[in-house]
Amino acid sequence: MKRFRFNLEVLLRVYRLHEEEKKKRLAEANRELLAAEQNLAGLGREYDDCQDREGVIREKGESVARMKLYVQYMFDLKVRIEHQKITVRDRFRAVKAAREKLVEAMRRVKALERLRERRHEVWLKERRRFDMKRLDDLCSQQFIRLAREGSTA
Repeated sequence: MKRFRFNLEVLLRVYRLHEEEKKKRLAEANRELLAAEQNLAGLGREYDDCQDREGVIREKGESVARMKLYVQYMFDLKVRIEHQKITVRDRFRAVKAAREKLVEAMRRVKALERLRERRHEVWLKERRRFDMKRLDDLCSQQFIRLAREGSTA
């Protein structure tokens, strides 16, 4: 009897390659999200520090021009923080989309693997049946041979 051969093995390999690619894309999207979140946290800390320094500058009685520049800088920081929040949301959506694509790729691989397992079980069952038939034939031949030897003696 022939060895087991899954005729969709090439497709399974292709699906596994796609799955690996999706895993890499998810990891990259996670790294980008983490970097965006860290950047947002850094901007938040910088804004908090600026607020603390603004209070000190007001107490010192700095010039109006310098205070105006400082307030403008804080406003720019707020704008950068808002843009970074949008970036974080976009990165989060990208991670979610990458995760969904990975799940779909994993489902396809799993479906083919289950099909392969089922076909292998069927092949094993046929193999056992084939082996049992061969053993029965051998036993029958030996019984006939022994019966002939016994009748001639």
